[in-house]
Amino acid sequence: MAETIRNMKHGKYIHELNTVKSKHPQVEYPMPLVQGEPDLNGADFSIGIAYITKPVVMGGDPHSHDFDQVLFFIGADLKNAKDFNAELEMYLEDKFEPINFASFVHVPAGTMHGTVNVKKVNKPFVFIDVTLAPSGSSRPYATLIKKVENDETCQ
Repeated sequence: MAETIRNMKHGKYIHELNTVKSKHPQVEYPMPLVQGEPDLNGADFSIGIAYITKPVVMGGDPHSHDFDQVLFFIGADLKNAKDFNAELEMYLEDKFEPINFASFVHVPAGTMHGTVNVKKVNKPFVFIDVTLAPSGSSRPYATLIKKVENDETCQ
């Protein structure tokens, strides 16, 4: 069983942020990760953040969740987060949808979705995966993730 990621507590409300290494070699920088189950007393909220500098394929086969998910694709310069210069596509419902602008994708509970294929990166961008669930979504890029009861990686 994989080790559960823990962010160190400093008092009742403050946590020292932990990072994880991506399983994708194209994602070269440590990624902040906060999960509701281990970090927020089981709260229905989890977030993973990745700094994307080159093409990468993330995610997996089409699937759905019983919770909402929001994916953000924003420019890495937070002084101008709309300065997004990359090309990607994301599988939603039954087809790949192109994305080439700063955006967020709301994936309601029950919606089929899957692969995020980053085809071209002219400027680095930030990818943020937010789930309204205590254990996050697939977190396919994390090497240290909580496993589900049947000992398969969370999908």
